Amino acid sequence: MRSLNNSSVFKPAVLIFFGLIALFISCQKSNVDTPHQQGGHTITDTLLIFGQETGTGKWNVVMKDYKDNTLKPILFDATYPMATNIRVVYIKDDSILGYGNIDGSSKLLISLPHPKYPQLSVDTRLICLIDQPDSNTYDLLKYDTLGNKTVLYTNNYEMTYPTFSSDGTKIAFSQQTKKGEASIFLVNIGEVGGLAHRVTPEDSTFYDDYPTITNETIYFVRSHMIDSTLSSEIFAATLGGYSVTQVTNFTNNWTTPGFYIKDLRKVAGGIDSSSLICISNYQNAAVSHAYTYKIGGPDSLHRVTDLGFPESSPSLIPNWVKND
Repeated sequence: MRSLNNSSVFKPAVLIFFGLIALFISCQKSNVDTPHQQGGHTITDTLLIFGQETGTGKWNVVMKDYKDNTLKPILFDATYPMATNIRVVYIKDDSILGYGNIDGSSKLLISLPHPKYPQLSVDTRLICLIDQPDSNTYDLLKYDTLGNKTVLYTNNYEMTYPTFSSDGTKIAFSQQTKKGEASIFLVNIGEVGGLAHRVTPEDSTFYDDYPTITNETIYFVRSHMIDSTLSSEIFAATLGGYSVTQVTNFTNNWTTPGFYIKDLRKVAGGIDSSSLICISNYQNAAVSHAYTYKIGGPDSLHRVTDLGFPESSPSLIPNWVKND
């Protein structure tokens, strides 16, 4: 039997080994900054939908495509966008709830007195938002995509930023209880006109806002003034409110002035996202930008925009699919 030459076998093996390493590194780079393309008739991309203030003070809804690094407005004079893989909700002209395709074409437009903070359920079949029919009343509303309306909860204290649970059966929101104070509350969609269940305790020194739900956990922003500087941390709570824990510690246990975090949301692309996206003045006290935060990862924010105007309401869609 003819013996094999060790060097002749080793060289191809080395080439194959380093080829696999290069392929692995290439695959690892396919993230939010370098989206990838699939074969066939479908392009998988990464999109960022967010609100951007213009030089005239008005707000537009803007889409950033990370595949070709293009940036374009898809809705003018519109605020509070929230997008999934195929749909977007928003407020138009401060008085119209809009629902449509992610390219900005409308499917549903509903006039309301003072609508704010619209959100879509994971399956895009339900919309929730806050409306203020008069100066003393705030309504938590639910719509289906045919325009059918349900008033889930009414209160005389201001309510902000409702968000659906992963299974679409609950809505968390922030409610102001006293001046300068707010807590996270929860309502069951099946309990129409019922009571809201408090999730975070009342505390006159903190303001809890911007909840978002991943699986059985509510993530939210707790803010506090430190040396006249609004400083924020990300917290987590169980849906039952039995446990509230601090997730980040940018302020060194509330002793060091920090930066604000707002518009906290989970990254789209699944029921149980492992990343959050928010707006912050983390690296620029004068201008707000979009940042991501990895749950359970290093205690840091990763900036995903670099624009000169204030931003708001980001929706990051890492697995956007566009049919050719």
